Amino acid sequence: MKVSFIHALDQPLNKQRLAHHLAAALNSSRFDRLYIVVAAVSRAALLRLDDFFVKWTQEKKRITAIYGVDIAATSIEGLQYSMQTFSEVYIARIPGIRFHPKMYIFKGKSDGLVFYGSNNFTVPGTELNFEACVRIDYSLPADNVTFQEQMRGVEELLVEEKSNTVYKLTGDVLSLLEEEGLAVPEKALGKVGETTGASPKPASKLPKSSLKKIPPSAMPKKKLAPTVPPVGMKAPPVIASPVSESVEVLVMQVKPHHNGEILLSKVAVDQNPTFFGWPFTGKTVPKLADNVAYPQRDPDPVVDVAVYGDAVKPVFSLSAYGLNTVYYSKKHEIRITCSPLIPHVPEYSIMVMKRGLQGTSLDYDIEIYRPDSSMYPVWLAACNQTMPGGGAAARKFGWL
Repeated sequence: MKVSFIHALDQPLNKQRLAHHLAAALNSSRFDRLYIVVAAVSRAALLRLDDFFVKWTQEKKRITAIYGVDIAATSIEGLQYSMQTFSEVYIARIPGIRFHPKMYIFKGKSDGLVFYGSNNFTVPGTELNFEACVRIDYSLPADNVTFQEQMRGVEELLVEEKSNTVYKLTGDVLSLLEEEGLAVPEKALGKVGETTGASPKPASKLPKSSLKKIPPSAMPKKKLAPTVPPVGMKAPPVIASPVSESVEVLVMQVKPHHNGEILLSKVAVDQNPTFFGWPFTGKTVPKLADNVAYPQRDPDPVVDVAVYGDAVKPVFSLSAYGLNTVYYSKKHEIRITCSPLIPHVPEYSIMVMKRGLQGTSLDYDIEIYRPDSSMYPVWLAACNQTMPGGGAAARKFGWL
C-alpha cells in the first residue's frame, strides 16, 4: 500500500490536480470499476474527462455514482450527463442532514486506487480550489483487508436504497430535484455553493428515509468564555483577503531540433508577451563580425525541468538551468536552447511551462510529457490552438 497527497496549494498552483489523477486512472488498463461518492457534481467537470469516460464505457467498464444535493451545488446538467454515461447513479438525501463525503474509488483485478479528501466533482473541486486529498494505491489481493474496509463505505450507502436514504436517479426524481431547488442549472453554480446551505424548502415529494438519525452531542450548559489576547498583546488585525495574480501556464507541443533549439509559438508570445518577458532587451554576440545580433532575453531565465515518460518519476531532470531565449527576427521565431533535453524528448511531446512562484529564484517550472506518458492526453486536451505550418502535423498550444 502506498500513500501520497494532494496538498492545499497544489491545485491553485497547478502542481497537481485531482482531475489529472482521475484522467490517468481512467486511461489505465489496471482498473475496470469506478465508484464516485461526492456532495456535488457539475457537467463542466465531467465534460473535461468525457473522452476518458467514453473510452471507459466502450470497454464495458462500470461506473457507479452517488451524489448529494444538499448544498445547492449539484447541477441539473451534471446529473443528466451522469444518467446518460454512467452505469448507475444514485442520490443521497435526508432533509436536515447534509451528504458531504468525497471519495473516488478505482478497482481492478490486481490494483485498487482511492482518493479521499475535500474535492467535490466540480471544476473548482478537482482543479482550482485549495483542496486536500489523500491518494492510496493498493496491491490486490495483498491489501484486500484495508481496501475492502474502504469499499464498505460505499457498499453501506447502496444498502440504504431500501430505506430511501439513497435512491436511484430517474427522470422523475430529477424533475423533483429541479422543482424543489435541490439541483440547479449549471449557469447558476457560480452564485451558489456550500456557504448557501441546503435549499430552505425540504424535499416534500421525495421518498422519506427510514434511517434512524442520531442527534449531535448536547451543548454544554456552561458557555465558553470569549477568547481575549493576553495582557500586553494586541489582537491580530482583520484584513481583507489579498487578490493574488493568477498563475499562468503555457501548454505546448514541441519539436526539439538536433542542435538543442526548441521553437516557441510567436502567436502565444503575441497573446501574452509579459509571460515571456517580451520584448527582449539583450542582444546575442555573433560568432562572426558580419553576422546579425538578435534580441535575446537578458539574463537567461532560470528554470527547473522534469521530463515524464511511462513512469511516475521523471526520466530526466534539470535544476536551475539557464534557458537561453532568442528572437530570430528574420523568421519571426523565438527559440529556447536546452541541448540536454534532446535524447529524452521526442517530437510532439508536450511542454507545460509554469511561471515561477514569487519569492523563488525560478522564472519557470517546466514539465515535459512524452507521448508515452499517461498524462499526455490530459495536456493535449488543453492545447486548443493550432500554430501555423510545422511539418507533418501542425503543433498545438493552449493557456491555463
